[in-house]
Amino acid sequence: MNADELARGIYKQPYVVIITLTQITAAGWPEHASAAAAAPFDVDPRIPVIGDVTIIKGSAKTVKAVDPVAVDDEVVRVKMIVDG
Repeated sequence: MNADELARGIYKQPYVVIITLTQITAAGWPEHASAAAAAPFDVDPRIPVIGDVTIIKGSAKTVKAVDPVAVDDEVVRVKMIVDG
């Protein structure tokens, strides 16, 4: 059995993660944020992006999808799908 065959047999459990910006800010995310860009590219750097990594139950999970939820134009929570 080669590495590709072995990898095909491993199931990665996807997780749905819902987190508030309050929790993200309290965790110090993002640690090394770059300066804000000009509109329309001035996205809040606290909002995770695809490829970011989070720790769930002690193991690293990669962000696969992000859905920021806004109320009155204010992001109140972020729904993510992660796996790994």
